[in-house]
Amino acid sequence: MIVTIALGILLAVATVLDVIAWSSYSTVVADDRQKIVDASTNILTVTLEKLATATNATAFKKNLNILLSLSYVFSAVASLQSIALQSSLFCAPSSNATFHQAQIPANVTANYTISCGGYKALVPLVSPFLGGGSSIRDFMAAVTSVVTALMKLDNAIVADP
Repeated sequence: MIVTIALGILLAVATVLDVIAWSSYSTVVADDRQKIVDASTNILTVTLEKLATATNATAFKKNLNILLSLSYVFSAVASLQSIALQSSLFCAPSSNATFHQAQIPANVTANYTISCGGYKALVPLVSPFLGGGSSIRDFMAAVTSVVTALMKLDNAIVADP
């Protein structure tokens, strides 16, 4: 259900962005570009908050305290209001070590690695997008890739342990 809600939000934002792009003949002014980055950051934040909540609930439901450390990572990353800062903490050596502990299921670790890779691919697109050097479609494709990877990570955490 939450995944459906998150996808609905993402599709709504993508639709709005397409309308903005079309209405301005694919030229988006700087103010609109900043609003798009801010909305994308908010989508990532909501997804991370959902991950923190679901991971915490799974830890208590299945009595797996190891998952609490993952929940702390998600909460800390969600508190940051910048894609670059979120990426930096999410993919930091300490976070990486947390997700690569022997007790963490392999599919959770694999989905974390994919999510981190998506963040790392997204970060270099933010400044060019803000400066008009990359398209809405490229930027939103990267955002969508990260959100999708985070949702798959959520599914792995909730289903597997």
